Amino acid sequence: MSWRNTRSMALVAEKQNRKRVKRIKKKKHQAKVISFEKELRKRRYERIKKHVRVNFSDAVTFSMSDMKKTAAAVVAASVITASSAYALPQDGKVVAGSASISTPNTTTMLVKEATEKAIVNWNKFNINVNELVKFIQPSSAAVILNRVVGADPSKILGALEANGRVFLVNPNGIVFGKTAHVDVAGLIATTFDIKNSDFMSGKFNFNQLENKNLAYVINKGEIKISDNGFVFLVAPSVSNEGLVVAKLGKVVMGSGKSLSVDFFGDGTITYSISGDVLKEVQGPDGKPLESAVSNSGKITADGGEVILTANAANAILSSVVNNAGVIEAKSLVDKNGKVILEANKTDGGLVSNTGTIDTTKADGALAGSVEISGEKVFVDGKINTKSLLIDPDYVSIYSGSGTNTSSVIYEDNLEAELQGGTDVTIQADKGITLEDLADNLLDGTNTAGTGGSLTLQITNGDGDGQGTISFADKNDKILTDGAITLDAKTYTTGTGGTLQNIGSLESKYSTITLEATGNVDVEKSVITHGTNINITSSAGTVTLEASSDLESNGGNIVISASDFSQVIGGALATSGGSLHITAGSINIAGSMDTRDT
Repeated sequence: MSWRNTRSMALVAEKQNRKRVKRIKKKKHQAKVISFEKELRKRRYERIKKHVRVNFSDAVTFSMSDMKKTAAAVVAASVITASSAYALPQDGKVVAGSASISTPNTTTMLVKEATEKAIVNWNKFNINVNELVKFIQPSSAAVILNRVVGADPSKILGALEANGRVFLVNPNGIVFGKTAHVDVAGLIATTFDIKNSDFMSGKFNFNQLENKNLAYVINKGEIKISDNGFVFLVAPSVSNEGLVVAKLGKVVMGSGKSLSVDFFGDGTITYSISGDVLKEVQGPDGKPLESAVSNSGKITADGGEVILTANAANAILSSVVNNAGVIEAKSLVDKNGKVILEANKTDGGLVSNTGTIDTTKADGALAGSVEISGEKVFVDGKINTKSLLIDPDYVSIYSGSGTNTSSVIYEDNLEAELQGGTDVTIQADKGITLEDLADNLLDGTNTAGTGGSLTLQITNGDGDGQGTISFADKNDKILTDGAITLDAKTYTTGTGGTLQNIGSLESKYSTITLEATGNVDVEKSVITHGTNINITSSAGTVTLEASSDLESNGGNIVISASDFSQVIGGALATSGGSLHITAGSINIAGSMDTRDT
């Protein structure tokens, strides 16, 4: 082979080799570029996940596919913010009154209300973490209605502030998340709608929309109301897991299907909640809620009122009204505190208190009160108050202690309330029974002589005008520092109210009153110490059995009945007080003594 041919072949091989090397370099470069782009996308994806990881238990859950779609959509912009998932309230339109809406920055919305009443319809009303919606209103009495016309629930995770009153209506549901902070003069949050004309004319009548599912209002955050203000959280199901503060104000958590509120010039607020909830209410997680109204957080309304009220069927709920948290309405010098837990008795409502209720007073303050009312009651928590009313359909007072079941009150719990100075009233539509006590003594006294009074009373909630107060064992005794009242007369009719097998009663410092429309049967001694004993049967017979001694120790004994009978062996003794017996027929077989000993 010639030298020229050899050189030509070498040049061709070198040229091919250069092309091959170039191709290899290009492929390596492309691989590096692809690897770099993959790493860049990965880093952006991780930044996205980190940036939008707000409290999704209170906000929203992103699926992985949703996250990838979101990432892809914003790569071109190279930025994503949580506000893309939860923006400020959207698409606000003023439909009545006058107001302006502005967003001075991406996390703040200002709503300036120019009239005393205004209505704004929103497609969405959400407030994300670190966002602020502030209402600037003409006065603290001005009110603005915010109505959600879209399909999504409201999620308040940031700050909501106003110098006036704010109404938030969303038929799809309302959640105040753990990071929510509400500071307004007055708040109504409800799933019920209201007519524009009613609102503008001051008729605050809210109603469940027929074409909407039953929904909820849930507070997990902090709601703070100006002094003398109000909070209404009303829906088919309502719960508080956070903090509500309303000094000198009114806090109402209510379940039903309609709400009416009236505001008067002197600051008085009246309301009514009606309409029975007969279906399950699905919570934000899609699961049925267990209570129509529940508090597992803390509600503070010193000098004010706290009301948990429900119109719901017990058949679809574990409890209708449930307090497992803390409710404080401590009495102030010029205003007493009041707490009410109540449910509609006709729907089998169970009202449960396993938490703490406190309406105690400061020195010189008015006395506070607590009322627990429903067809069935469950009282097993701590109650500090001057006046306690328990009002179920039927009550049994059981011996000793234990976990209270519905319509059962244990002796030890009742003694603790009385010995602490609480005046206790137990009402029932059908009957009240003091069951057989192991120690034969219900002792409500203390060493200072300041124990409370005890009233057992038959009411007429069921409309039949009948009911009985009785002792299962006539050898049992009720002993108090305060007054003892057994009342089967005030709310009964005909001869339907009776007192049967009444055992021993003694009050150290106050009066004892027994009254019924029907018969009164006293088996054991009734004793006071310088105060009166009053026994009345408006249409029946008063019978003092053989072991029944009436001793007033200087007080008066007054008996009034259609007929009066004293069995031999009994005694009437006033020790200087007077004895008055008024009856159609009087049969005295025992002894009488009015001498001052």
